[in-house]
This record gives sequence, structure tokens and C-alpha cells, in this order.
Amino acid sequence: MGGPHDFLLHSLRDALDELDAAVTLRLGEGGLPDQLYVELEPDAKGRVLHAQAMFLPGPLEVPILQTYVGLPYPVALDSLGALLRFLNLANANSPIGEFGYLETANLLYYRYNAAVRVDPFDVDLAETAIAMASYLAAVIGPIIEEVATRGAYDEAAEALSAVIAQAGEDLAG
Repeated sequence: MGGPHDFLLHSLRDALDELDAAVTLRLGEGGLPDQLYVELEPDAKGRVLHAQAMFLPGPLEVPILQTYVGLPYPVALDSLGALLRFLNLANANSPIGEFGYLETANLLYYRYNAAVRVDPFDVDLAETAIAMASYLAAVIGPIIEEVATRGAYDEAAEALSAVIAQAGEDLAG
């Protein structure tokens, strides 16, 4: 489709190529903007996840980069209450972005939107957004899957506390 921020998307693709990331440019269709699909590390069950990066369309003065990771976890209907409660807990403790559940598509996701500088393009911010999405999907994603399939909120809350404590130790050390 093309859009006013195509040059930014191409700059991001070039920067990710230099980092040897597996990146695919998908041209937008039906009103969707062009997107980069960045292959992330496989999850604990070997499923390949992708971060989708795109600049949101609209009349904004400042380009907004959206980084999105669909989480391919089934959601058991009887776990939905515990899942939504856990997503709120995870989001309250997340430094950036949000985990969410789109009920109409039965889809779990992680999303982070960031305003980016254009001149010069802040490619470091964009790379960091993708790295953060990858990290959070890899570390918190399996906990979300457990609560989505088994409804085990208390266990998930404990696992999240352990992840937060470990992250604090890693930052301090």
C-alpha cells in the first residue's frame, strides 16, 4: 500500500538486516500499512513467533511505531476470568507495552506503541521496542499460556513475581 512513513520502515529493515535478524517486508493491503515481520526465537514448545512492526496510519505529526506479537495460545472459556485478571497484573508490572486479549478473534497479544523521532530516525528506539517485545513474549508468554489453558491464576501470579524479582537482580548486578 505504501504510506508517508515508508522510508522509516525501510530504515528499520536495513538496521535489523545489519543485526542478522530474519526480517520480511509485507506490503499492506486493504487499508493496512506496510509491515515488517521479524522472526523471534521459538518459544518453549518450538513455535516460531513474529514481531510485527508498522507505522500507524493517520494524521499524526509524530510517527507512531507499533510493535505487535501475536501469542498462539489457546484460551479455555472457563479460564477467561483468570486470564483477564492475570493480564491486568502483568500489565501493571510491565515497564512498557501491554498484553491483551481480543475476544472477537480469541487472540492473545503483546503490543507496544512508541512515538519515534524522524530526523534523524531513532532506529535504536525501534530496535529496542522489538527486543523488548521478544523478551516479554518469551518470558511472560509461557505464564500467560498456563493461565489461559488451565486458569491457574495464583500459580501464574507467583511465576510473574519470580520473573520480576529475577529482572530486578539482573538489572542490579
